[in-house]
Parts: sequence; C-alpha cells; structure tokens
Amino acid sequence: MSVDVVDIDPAGDIVLVCGQGDNQKLLRVASNVLSFGSPVFKTMLGPSFKEGKQLSVQGTLDLPLPDDDGGDMTIICDILHLRHSKLSRRLDVEKLEDVSILADKYNCTVALGPIAEHWVRELRSACSDATRVSLICSAFRLRLPLMFKELGRDHILRHGAPWQLEGDRPEHKMLQKVFDAAPNEAFIVRTKLGHFFDERIAAYCDTGRKAPNNCFRGVKYGPDFVRTLKEAGLWPFHRATGLTIEAIMEKMRSIGWNQSLLSVANCNNRNMMGGAMGGATSGACFCTLDLWNDNRTLASLSEAEADRITNEIPDLCLECVLQGQYWKKTDCNHSQDPSLPFGL
Repeated sequence: MSVDVVDIDPAGDIVLVCGQGDNQKLLRVASNVLSFGSPVFKTMLGPSFKEGKQLSVQGTLDLPLPDDDGGDMTIICDILHLRHSKLSRRLDVEKLEDVSILADKYNCTVALGPIAEHWVRELRSACSDATRVSLICSAFRLRLPLMFKELGRDHILRHGAPWQLEGDRPEHKMLQKVFDAAPNEAFIVRTKLGHFFDERIAAYCDTGRKAPNNCFRGVKYGPDFVRTLKEAGLWPFHRATGLTIEAIMEKMRSIGWNQSLLSVANCNNRNMMGGAMGGATSGACFCTLDLWNDNRTLASLSEAEADRITNEIPDLCLECVLQGQYWKKTDCNHSQDPSLPFGL
C-alpha cells in the first residue's frame, strides 16, 4: 500500500521515511533546513556519508529512519521549517517526552527551545508528581535551563520523596542522582521549618518573662499564639508531616493573626514602664517590650521565614548536572535564562 508524502516543504529534496509497516510516514523536507537545525543531519548529509554523496549526485534522497516515529519527526520538521501554525499549542506529557528524546537524538534542541519551553510551561501548572518528573527529564534533554531549575525546586516543594526513574536511557544515570539527592534537601527544609516554630514558641510563650506587673495582654499572648498555630495545622509541627513543603509554606503565608487583635486591652502600663525609663525592659510589662513596640505580626514573621527558607533551597543547574554535580555549584556562572525570545 502506497503512503502519501506529507509536504513539509513542497520543494524539498529529501523524503524522510519514518517508521515501518503500518506506522510508516513520509515527510518531504529541505536538506539545507535539516542541516542548519541539526548537526547530526548536517553530518549525515555531508560528503563523508553515503547519504550525502547520493544526495549530491542525484539531487534527491529517500532517507530511511525506521526507528523514528513519523508524528514526532513531523513536529520537529514543522519547527525547523518555521511551520509554526501547524503546531499544537499544547502537547500531552508523553508526546513532549517522545519529541524531547528525538530532538536530543538529532541535537536540534536549540531550534526547538522557545516552543519547547512554552509546552513545558503549559504542562507545569498543577501537574502530578509523575508529570513533573517527566517534565524535568524533558527539560534536561531539550536543554531548557530555566525550566530545569524551576521544576527541580517544584519537585522538592511538592514531592520531596525518593523517585526511581523507569527505563535505561543514557541521561537517566545523571538525572537519577538528582532525584536521589532531593529527599535530603526536603528533609533539611522541613527541619528548618520545625526549628522556626520551636523558636517562636520558646520566644513568645514565656509569659513569666513577658508578663510581670500583672500585664493581662502578656498572659493572653501565649495561648493565642499557640491556638493560631494549631488552627493553621502547624502545631504541633508533626501534624504537618503529611503536607507537602509547599502546603506548609502556604499555611505560613496565610496566617492572619495580629498582635493588635488580642482581645485583652492594653494594660495601661505602656506609658509608665519601659518608655519612661529610657527603654529599659527590666520589670516592664509585655506592652512595653520590643515584641510589642515593633508590632511585628506572626503573619509577617511566618511569611518572611517561608520566603527565606524557599530561597535557600539549592538550584538545579543543567550544565552543572551535565558535569556530574547534583546541584548548582557555588562558583557556577552558567546561564539559566529562559529560551523564550527576548526573555519573554
């Protein structure tokens, strides 16, 4: 049975014969476009290979690619030939992974960069853990440094548990080291979060220190503090072990309790103690202490700590991983800019 040729370039001088049997697909393309976008095709179609010699002598060439899927190759050739209107705005994660494998095989990831980054961004939002792992692998093959970095952080914030890659692709050995290192970083983050709440409890609930002179506000402060954390599901902290790190951070950022909302009124010692004594806190009531004077809320403290801990999570650097590192090296100067045009 004859197979119709899909004219990617009607004036093309090469027909790519992709796949085999019922899955065979023929694509007419331009050799100069393939050579410009893919160093692998450039070498194959050059004077040192039989395919290049045949093309030079005959002017046309049927190039068998029995191991390559015709649909995946169509997507790549549409991009190389600037037929962007033929592309889907969104690929499913399996198709994106297949395209990334083929693009890596033919080393044409630079040409695919901006469009591939768009596809990864489309799939990244609210994705499952399995999808995120697939996207990390695809971003690695497609050489998308910004997506690789951001997805790596997402993996720690939203999963953070061990993950075993399936299959034996060459890049899996490097990537598995990253996934093996991620749980330790997640443990470090959770430890920092636990220490934060332990320190706040110790600092703010010592009512014996904060509430001399019969300061009712100080007596009320400690119980309200703990109650607020308990209502948010953040205390005792072991109650949050079933939550992702991102969910814990969101709870920290959404705490709305404010010191000024305490139901007990000012004890009226504020103007008589501490301030009148030149700022001394010895013997002063809770209302005169720095804790009250700077009026820092639990919400602002929690939000600032969530931001600080998030920023301390190590970044993934695509080039550093290629060099055998788990995370971005301290002296790394590799670009992690987006692949989108003009950084948009």
